[in-house]
Amino acid sequence: MTNPVISKLYELHDSWKTWKAVARQLNVSPSYLSDIVNGRREVSAQLAKKLGCKRRVEFVEDLNER
Repeated sequence: MTNPVISKLYELHDSWKTWKAVARQLNVSPSYLSDIVNGRREVSAQLAKKLGCKRRVEFVEDLNER
């Protein structure tokens, strides 16, 4: 499943050309944005909202733990 926030960030990157410009437009730090895009940090509810998304946490059964 593709993360819609990451998809929207890449769309913005295509428009604004640099991650620094995307970070500036979203009022977040470039390092925070880099961490999100590279999977080192979770997307905050605030950033998701800025991008027209809603953060949802989901738990699923771990079939390996049976």
